[in-house]
Amino acid sequence: MTVVAPTLTGADVDATTAFVFGDTAPKWLAGRPGRAALLVRVDGTSEAIGFQAR
Repeated sequence: MTVVAPTLTGADVDATTAFVFGDTAPKWLAGRPGRAALLVRVDGTSEAIGFQAR
């Protein structure tokens, strides 16, 4: 789990919390304002959350 947030502390807290949330982490992170994340699962699949195309 990699999280981009306005502060380092915010990114660390969100990444740790998302790890604990497990499978529900993507939905939780999607609701966090100003955050983006990249989740890579054990099986190698990945999911980008909150990134906007430029």
